[in-house]
Amino acid sequence: MWSWTPVATSGFWARRQAHETSIHRYDAQLAAGRPEPLDGALAADGIDELFEMVPSWPWGGRVRGGGETVHVHCTDRDGEWLLRLVPDGIVVAREHAKADVAVRGAASDVLLFLYGRAGREVLEVFGDVELLAHFRALMAW
Repeated sequence: MWSWTPVATSGFWARRQAHETSIHRYDAQLAAGRPEPLDGALAADGIDELFEMVPSWPWGGRVRGGGETVHVHCTDRDGEWLLRLVPDGIVVAREHAKADVAVRGAASDVLLFLYGRAGREVLEVFGDVELLAHFRALMAW
């Protein structure tokens, strides 16, 4: 099955559409003034999926840096990522580690932040807030 990523399976599309639908459901609820959090398990998987897709994005090459690190931590379920911005892209590890900036929050809030649907005020932020703003801009669709 065709895909823009190395995962060319029907499972890729089922997963992609589940996440796409959850984000657009949130958008519709937000427009109506009644936003509700995303399902936590789905949101945590959405964070994984988002980081997995970066190298396949047409604009994924801009997600790079000089070794800066970002730690992402879900507080309501298992989910931690250490992201290292290197000259040739992003390196993602599922681990707990010190970073230049760290964010913590419910999986729904973390994913909504990464997708630009929520501001950083929904998360606990530790460290370099300018790096966090830069990272979020790099990740913008």
